[in-house]
Amino acid sequence: MMILGGLPRSGITLLASLLNKDANIYVTTTSPFVEILYRSHSMWDDPIYHGEFDTDNMRNARIPFLRGVTKEYYKQLTTKKFVIDKRRQWQNVANIEMYRAVYGELPKIICPIRSVPEIITSYKTLYAKNKREWNYEELKDNKFEASYFDLADGYKKYPDCFLFVEYDDLVDDTLNTLERVYKFMDLTMPQQELGDIESEENEGAFPLQGLHTLRSTISRDNVRPKDVLTATELSRFSNMKFWETGHVFQ
Repeated sequence: MMILGGLPRSGITLLASLLNKDANIYVTTTSPFVEILYRSHSMWDDPIYHGEFDTDNMRNARIPFLRGVTKEYYKQLTTKKFVIDKRRQWQNVANIEMYRAVYGELPKIICPIRSVPEIITSYKTLYAKNKREWNYEELKDNKFEASYFDLADGYKKYPDCFLFVEYDDLVDDTLNTLERVYKFMDLTMPQQELGDIESEENEGAFPLQGLHTLRSTISRDNVRPKDVLTATELSRFSNMKFWETGHVFQ
């Protein structure tokens, strides 16, 4: 199992659709599995269940059980050889360490990223299309801020786990960018026919319509941050680029 994380509005859905063209790769829709694994994994350490789990048999069963759950979970979703679980929460340090504890190695996490002013511009545009009043406070959980800070912390502690995929590279130099992704996964990229772009599987319902809508061809929107963001927003979000500066805020 490999991971597709990254920042929202940065091409995650596009990259998933391109990888799903491979007959050997299955990329999930936004997946609950990290939460399923966390809840199961944490029960062994929960004082409430100390008596039930504090036996030699139960302690020894922990990792085989969790690996078995993993295998059976994905078996219900696909018969493809390689699975990429799509969920940004995997880039949280605690979840990276849980992955290592369960599977005996650090995860490979593919992370589309993008200029943060462009991300916020994309969100503001989407709010307008949904006829919703813009409210940045709503992005302070996993919609944006938590993903940003989790990624910054995860990368700082476990840099070798991550492959950053710039949105501009994915859109403007798609095949070479895919080659980088395949190399990171230690897989051989098949002949790629980019063709029409479509999702292999529909995402679940989300409050904002259009969050996972793909254009039929690989292209970018023409909305510029300076035409959408206030001067204060431009100044604030332009400093959020830890992957370039090494700091969460410049």
